[in-house]
Amino acid sequence: ARNLLRLTIGGLFLLCAAAGAVALVRRRAPPAAWLVGAAAGAVYAGCALAMEVPQERLHLVEYGGLALLLRAAVAESRRVRAGGGRAWVTDAWTLGVATAIGWIDEAVQGILPNRVYDLRDVGFNALAAGLALAAATVMRAAMTGTERRRERASK
Repeated sequence: ARNLLRLTIGGLFLLCAAAGAVALVRRRAPPAAWLVGAAAGAVYAGCALAMEVPQERLHLVEYGGLALLLRAAVAESRRVRAGGGRAWVTDAWTLGVATAIGWIDEAVQGILPNRVYDLRDVGFNALAAGLALAAATVMRAAMTGTERRRERASK
C-alpha cells in the first residue's frame, strides 16, 4: 500500500548502476564502455518498466548477477582444464546453467503450498541471464579494444 517494494527494487537498481559506474571509473573506462553501460542500463530499465509485477523485476538483478558469477566460474574452469577457449562457448554454458537453476527454482516453488510454478518466470530468469551476459560481452569488447589501441599508441 505504501509502494515500499517498488521503492526498494528501484533503490536496488540504482545501487547496481552506481556499482557499475564505480567499476568503470576504477578501470578508467573509455567513452565506448560508458556508452555500453548506458545502453545496458536503458535496456534493463525498459525491461523492468515493462514488467507489471514488481517482484518480477528482481529476476533481472538476481539472475543477471548469478549469470555473471557463473560465467566467471565457468571461464576459470575452462582456462584451467583446456588452456582457454572461445568466449561464446563459455557464455552458452553459462546461459544454460543459469536457465537450469531458474527452472529448478520454479520447480521448487511449484511444490510449495504458498507458491506457484510459473513458466514465464523461467523465461524472465533466462532473459535476465542473457541480458547480463550480452552486456558483459559488449563491455569486454569495448574495454579490450581501447586497451589494444593504448598499447599501439604507446609503442
